[in-house]
Order: sequence, then C-alpha cells, then structure tokens
Amino acid sequence: MPSPARLLAAILVVATPVFAQVSAQKAPAERLDAADHAIRMARIAVTGDLGLPPLLPVLPDSPRDAMYFADRLSVAPDQVASSAASSVGDGGAPQMVDGFIPPGPGGTGTDIGEVFKYQIPGNYDPLNDPVPMVIGYHGFGNSANSVALVSTLDEEANARGWFYMSPTGIDDVLFGSPVCQQNVEAAMQFMLDSFNIDPDRLYMVGFSMGGGVSANFAARHRDPDGIMIAALGIVSGTFDWTLNWNISTPAGKDILENEYNFGGTPFEFPWAYQRSSSLYFEQGTYPPLPGVLDSENSMAINLGSIPTYVTWDLADPLPEVVSEEPVLVGYLASLGGTLVSKPKTGTPLPIHSWIVLDEPDLFSFLDGKTVNRTPAVFEALLDGSTQVSWAQATQQVSEAFSRVSGVAVTSSRTLTVTGVENADVLATQVELAGILGPADVHVSASSGDTEGFALQINDLSAPPAWLEDPGTGALLPGTESDPFAEGLLQVVPDGGSLAVDLVTDADYTADLSTSPEPALIGETVNLTVAAPGAAMTYLLLGFNQALSTFKGGHHLLVQLGPTTLVIGFHLGLDGTITLPGEIPNDPQLAGIEVLLQGIMAAGSSVHSISNLWVMDIG
Repeated sequence: MPSPARLLAAILVVATPVFAQVSAQKAPAERLDAADHAIRMARIAVTGDLGLPPLLPVLPDSPRDAMYFADRLSVAPDQVASSAASSVGDGGAPQMVDGFIPPGPGGTGTDIGEVFKYQIPGNYDPLNDPVPMVIGYHGFGNSANSVALVSTLDEEANARGWFYMSPTGIDDVLFGSPVCQQNVEAAMQFMLDSFNIDPDRLYMVGFSMGGGVSANFAARHRDPDGIMIAALGIVSGTFDWTLNWNISTPAGKDILENEYNFGGTPFEFPWAYQRSSSLYFEQGTYPPLPGVLDSENSMAINLGSIPTYVTWDLADPLPEVVSEEPVLVGYLASLGGTLVSKPKTGTPLPIHSWIVLDEPDLFSFLDGKTVNRTPAVFEALLDGSTQVSWAQATQQVSEAFSRVSGVAVTSSRTLTVTGVENADVLATQVELAGILGPADVHVSASSGDTEGFALQINDLSAPPAWLEDPGTGALLPGTESDPFAEGLLQVVPDGGSLAVDLVTDADYTADLSTSPEPALIGETVNLTVAAPGAAMTYLLLGFNQALSTFKGGHHLLVQLGPTTLVIGFHLGLDGTITLPGEIPNDPQLAGIEVLLQGIMAAGSSVHSISNLWVMDIG
C-alpha cells in the first residue's frame, strides 16, 4: 500500500488557474522544471511554509498545453535575438540581482518577507535623469525568476536603459490578495528608494494569473501620493478569482482558501475575492463561461485612466482566458481610456505562454507613458478608506466597496461627485482638481445609497467662507468649517443631492476650533484661536446663522442679535491662544449646537475674520 504522501502526490492536481491535471509518475523521471523548483524551494526556505499544497513536478509526459509546463519554456535564442534587434539599441551588460525585503515594520509590513529579482541596466547612471521601471508578474506556480527566463522583458528593458524587476507576491500560487500586494509594493518602494527610477513611469506586465494580479494592483493603487501604475500590459490574463474557485479542483480550492489568499470560500468571504479580482461574474450564471458580468463589483472600473495593452491567443487552451479576455477588452473600451487589444492566432504550441507576447510592440506602447495621478474625470470602486484622484472617501462600513464618480471642469470652476455609496465623509480637494484661484467654486454632489454622506470641500487657494444657494445666492446655513483642511463640511441627504456655490474670502484667515468634539456636558472644553498678526479677538457665540456685513465689507456668519454673546480677549504674542472652559452640567444642553466666530483686531482696525465653528454639545 502506498504511503499517504505518495497517494496524495498521485491525486493532487495543481497546475493552472483552473489547475489542469498533470500526470503523476510511478517511476522516477526527469523534472523539466528542476531549476525553477530549486529556486522555489530556496524561496520557501526564506519565507517559510504557508501551508499551501505542494506543486507537482513538470515531467516529460506532462501536457504541452498545460500552463504549468508552458510557462517554464525558456526563451528561444532566435526570439531573444529578434527582440534585441528590434529594440532601440544595446544598453550594455546588465546586472541581475536577487532582492529580499524582510518581514515586519521597516520591511514588507507583513509577517512574510518578499523575494524578488531586479535588473540594473548596463548604461545606468544615477546622475542622469530618472528612468522607467518595468514590473514583470509571473504566472501561477512560477517563481519571480521565471519571467526573465520565459520572456524578453528584461532584455527589452535593458536595451532602453530601463530597470526591470519581478516580485513574488509572498508565494507564487497566491492570487494578489491585499497582503500579497503589500509585499509587492514594498519591493517597488525599495527600488524607488535605492535607484534613480521615475515614480511616474512604472509599467506593470503580467501573464495569466499574473495578468489578473497586475490589473488589480493598478486598479487598487490610485492614491496620487502613493505608488501608481503608468501603463499596464496583460498577457493571456485571467481576472475573476471567484470564477476560478468555482471551476477548480479540491486542491485548487484549498489554495484559494488559504489565509494568505482569501481565507475561505467565496460564499463565506465574497468581498475578499471581489476586491482582489479585476472582473466579477455573477455566480450561478456559468457555465458557460464566463457568465454575466457584474460591473458594479468589478475593480476594472478603476482602469479607465490607465493605458492598457492586452494580448492573448484566440485558441488558448484555458477556457477562462478565451472567455474573459474579450469581456475585459470590451469593458475597458467602454471606459474610454487608451487601449490596445492584440488577439493572436497561430501561436506555436504551447499557446498558453509568454510566447504570445510581442515584447518590442509592448515596449513601444509603454514608451513615453506617464502616470495621470489626478484625472479630472474618473469612476472608482474603493476597497477601503482611500483616495482616488482629487476625492478621498472615509468609509461608513469597512470590508465593503465604496463608489464615487467625479468630474472636475477647470474652465467653469465646477466639481461634481455622483453616485456616492458607503462614504461617511467624501473629501474633495479643489486645488488637486486643478481649480486654482480665489473665485467661487460650483459644487454638486449626489448620494447613491440610502445613507447619505458628509461632503467636505478642502484645499482652497483662499480660506473658505460660506456656501450659497446657486439659484438665489442665499446663505446655506448649517455649514460646518474645517480650519485644519481649509474646508467646509455639508451633509448630502440620504439618496439625495446637493448643489452649492462655495465662496472664498481673503479676510477669513484666522483659525478657530474647539475640542473635544463634541463638547461634553459638565466637562472642560478648549477653545483654540490662531490669528498671527492680531492682538485681540472678539468671540461671537450665537444660535442663529446669517450673512451680514460688518465694517469695510467683512462678512459675519454668526447673526448679531439678542441671543449673541460677544467676549473679548487678548491673543498671545504669536497671535494664538488656547482657553479652557466648562460646559454647564445641564442635561437640557444635550444636542445643542453653538455657533462661534471671531473678529480679530490689530490696533484699532479689523485684522481678519475666523472661520465659522459649530460646537456640538453631547
């Protein structure tokens, strides 16, 4: 009777994203993937065993159309020669380096280190202008080393004087879950910190599973202050990990359910699969593949501003490649971005491999592409409290998608955000949207769910003063200010919309705030005023808000009247002061809002006006 280990090896099926079956051998046979297997074992020795099923060896009688076999075909000498001949020139002898980022803080930030490969171009000079970098992402079950062996990405990069790197993503059978992408980001950041690489010209190219991971990485990394992908290459990609789970063998399902992938089945954790996929097809609608696309839960919506090159063979033996690639191309085309689609026929066997890629053509497409960090028009599906272009969402509910569509028109000084879902606060940054100067800004917003959200209008050339009704010019009362972000905060009602004109005023230069927020009954509250250059402030406390003129064209939002209390006090030498006070211990004060605004004086003249502050009493 065979041992449990030999029995398991005989029945285990782990080969491709659909885990195509590989024949087990009763007698010893030569491993065709021996070199890559040794690399994988060395990597596991460094990063540890993650409890993933072992990969069966590639043997002489393994199916030639199995991706597990095909992706280990070395690049033919004539293919390298042809590629180099069509390139821009000889970049000199490059240096290929083994990279490693340790786990933990200061390293990957995860509990697993990252093994990766990178190539320094032969003509690299750190004193020259920054150069691009190409990130090659491996297919399922292939090491970071494999990309340079089975494609000419590294040769093409060197010929142009570009950097090349290939990450692992923790393990070569992991499908780009957020923790894997964090490792990849750490490796990319290491390259940016260590070499003179242009952060605005990072190009990502992925094969098969790696094509789907690369697309999702680009879709999830949209924060203009972080790592962003300038252009994307997808080679015979697969994009929906829920679909993969449904058509996989039990061994394949075990891999997808691993804690470093998605932690369970898509029925248990649907969002974990969706957030790491680029497309999502409704379960129960396939077969036939790929099923009905659920565009509302497809992260590819974020790729509209990322130039993308897609290639695959129309006769690829993997049914998910043949069925999903045209859907991705059609969806990207509908977004109106830059798209090149190169379906192929007649690719030499095995056709599910990097051989389908025309590397010189891809590099010609990538050349000159620069990241658009703040597209004026965007649609976004966010999987956390994060930023895309000039809008940042703070989620109401975590572990769920948030949605927003944005349009900024500089000529009419207009900002529009529509269909906002699962946002507690949506902050819009006016200057980041390219709307500069002190004139009024026209803002409209709409909620796409029944929860509503708070719209925060930030980052203005002049301090914000108040909001007006665009039709009547009347003051829009109840607007809270945020002096720390130079912004105003206004509630967009549940399922409703808001249209306002934002007025700025150069005299509103003093900052006023209270803490904590809300102020607590019977507890101390601190008032902080900052008005550099002023010596005196007259603090107005009231319960009514109206727009009124005060001396020389200054405008007050706290309405002067019998309910308004005026308190005068001196500021410090630096024009700042923090005053403690106490909220009376009276339960009837609960829920009351007190409006505060300051008139700042320097000598006998008005120096400035502060923002309006709404102090909530809890």
